[in-house]
Amino acid sequence: MNDLPGSKEFTGSNEVARPVDRLNARLDNAERRLSALEQRIALLERAERAAEAHSSPAAAAAPPASASPAGTSPLLPEVPQWQASGIFPVLGRAMLGIAGAYLLRALAEAHIIPALVLQFAAIVYALLWLAAGARARAAFAAAVYACTSVLILAPMLWELTLRFKAMPAGADALTLAAFVVIAFALARGPERAMVLRIANLSAAALGLALAVATHDNLPFLGALLLTAACCEFAASQERLARPLVVLAADLGVWMLIYIYRAPENTRIDYPALSAGWLVAPGFLLFAIFATGVVLKTGVQRQRISIFDTVQVMVAFLLAACGLLYFGPSAKLTIVGLFCLALAAALYASISTWLRGPERRNGIVFGAWSAALLLAGIWLCAPTAARSAWLAAAAIAAVTAGARLRSAAFGWHCTAFLLASAWASGLLAYIFQALAGTPPGVPSFSTCLTASCAALCYGLLSARPATMRQGRPFAFLFASIAAMAAAALLAQGSASLAAGAFQVGPHHRALIRSFILCVAALVLAFSGARWRRPELTHIGYAVVGLEAIKLVVEDLRHGHLAYVAASVCLFAFTLIAIPRVAHRHREYKTA
Repeated sequence: MNDLPGSKEFTGSNEVARPVDRLNARLDNAERRLSALEQRIALLERAERAAEAHSSPAAAAAPPASASPAGTSPLLPEVPQWQASGIFPVLGRAMLGIAGAYLLRALAEAHIIPALVLQFAAIVYALLWLAAGARARAAFAAAVYACTSVLILAPMLWELTLRFKAMPAGADALTLAAFVVIAFALARGPERAMVLRIANLSAAALGLALAVATHDNLPFLGALLLTAACCEFAASQERLARPLVVLAADLGVWMLIYIYRAPENTRIDYPALSAGWLVAPGFLLFAIFATGVVLKTGVQRQRISIFDTVQVMVAFLLAACGLLYFGPSAKLTIVGLFCLALAAALYASISTWLRGPERRNGIVFGAWSAALLLAGIWLCAPTAARSAWLAAAAIAAVTAGARLRSAAFGWHCTAFLLASAWASGLLAYIFQALAGTPPGVPSFSTCLTASCAALCYGLLSARPATMRQGRPFAFLFASIAAMAAAALLAQGSASLAAGAFQVGPHHRALIRSFILCVAALVLAFSGARWRRPELTHIGYAVVGLEAIKLVVEDLRHGHLAYVAASVCLFAFTLIAIPRVAHRHREYKTA
């Protein structure tokens, strides 16, 4: 049966069908793999779109790549970013704006339209371009439109004021003020920071330039102060342009003081101004930045910046100079009372900042309050009572420092005590009584300052916790009190000796050497006995002074017997003082 024709044909058809089945199976497998690959690619594309939408809100709003508009092909080359962002259309619109400014200028030269109408139209035209920059969505377009507004406004104001004499200085300053206010009103948010920056810098530079060119400083100074105030108080202030705007305002106030301080025949082209108008800009500048610092530190609880610290000091100095140059006859008293009022306000708030987290505010306010109080006492108090007021301020400072446990008041007390010693003549008296020409009878203020130094040391050393922080101040207070006591003893001993015999320079040198050696030993013993190492250190410092005095004074007089006595006293002190000071360790161990 195998030889039948039908059986042969059946066997051949089976052999042909097997390769076809294998081919179909492979095609089915390839199709399944291709569909799986497509699914994986779709999942990856969805994940990528989700990541882009999470990182950029604008990308989330954009249509997906698969939903491309009709007529476009995904195989087209990608457009560069600088072409796709519309730079050329923005620049073209800006050039059209400048062309419109030239058209207005041509109409002004042809006298076709009244000059007042053209001036108003040109100003409105520049402000409209500023508004367009504030409303632009892209940052590049906003910057270009703001620059276009400046390029229209600045040459127009310059020519109308200096060339055509068509606008007074007050109108120019009012235009600049409106330009700045509109910029701050419209350009809100961080994305409009460039518009604010361009508006502030251009207004400050143009105001300063017009003030110099027109010789009319006061109106443009008002525009500069308004710009500085907007930068200081506006919620959307531009931090990068603020220092330059503030510098322009400072220069404007300084130019006003410098120009009107000069003789009248050197400023014939400048308008006459009263003393009130000359003093007001400096105080207005100080009020702006002082209020800004109070709001930032007191209300918003911010740390005061270095720029604000320096700027407030500069503004205060400009205000004080304006009052001292153009104020009434009692200007020194007025400045002193102003300093005292500010010092009282700062001292009232310093305790809060010393205990708060922002310790820099307490340090800055403390330094300001001490400087203002010192200046106020020096300017207001009479000469005879000046040292007494300073001594009282020193005692108050060391008392406040002991209660608040703050070492910052030690610096205040040191400044007040040194100023009191200088005003009373205590420093000069100490030098003359111990090394120079013999002084006369010490004054009451000299004795009062010496007693104040001893009292400050006693108040500071009464609290051990405060004493650990204020060791350098204690050393200074004790040094002034000890040297004042030594000077008084030396002068008193010389006066007593003068009643018995004729006192010469060699006698006085020996008396001074004896007093200094005794003072060194007493100080070393006191430091060891009552555990006051600063007294021991002062004792060693007195030994050094005695060594210098031997060379400068004793050897110069040439009386060998008295020189030998002074050297013996010095040698005995050198031998005895280490043994006396060593008792400090024994008491400490016990």
